Amino acid sequence: MAADQETSLADQIRDRFKSDAPGAPVCAEYAEDLVAGMLAGSVRGDADPGAVLEQVLAGLVKGATAAGAPLWLAARGAMVGALRSSGASGLDHRSVLEQVPTHLVRLAEAGGGDFGAAAKGAVEGAIESTEITGISESQAASVSANAAYRAALAMRPSAAIRIRHITTPQVRGISIELNG
Repeated sequence: MAADQETSLADQIRDRFKSDAPGAPVCAEYAEDLVAGMLAGSVRGDADPGAVLEQVLAGLVKGATAAGAPLWLAARGAMVGALRSSGASGLDHRSVLEQVPTHLVRLAEAGGGDFGAAAKGAVEGAIESTEITGISESQAASVSANAAYRAALAMRPSAAIRIRHITTPQVRGISIELNG
């Protein structure tokens, strides 16, 4: 996906989020379907699913931020969608649990979005998707939270502290252990 396609995708997402009521569950559902569809589409071509995932997440973050849509809802839906289509796209569940929050945190920070909300949404999506992954809620949440923490730590120490406060000791009643 070229930069102009990513911008076009971000514009489409922005317009869709602007047409929905702010905070509506439609944001999460749209993000889920968008990510799942784009990853499934990567199977039909010769695109690298990891690269497709990063590009669609970039468009999602840009579009949601531009629309003023709640990034945590978009992130939650993105994680569910990525996990839903991970098997068909050739990505393993653990890789998705690590890649999605890593990309979302970096992209949100770079685009002026709330990287903490993106991290929390990704962790919530991981918890919601345990039936898909077969991984326990605590393990899925911890893998995702640790990936977000590492991404934030690479940005600056204060960002990592924010992720620690947002994701521990629990998200949705699920205990999370950060390594570091």
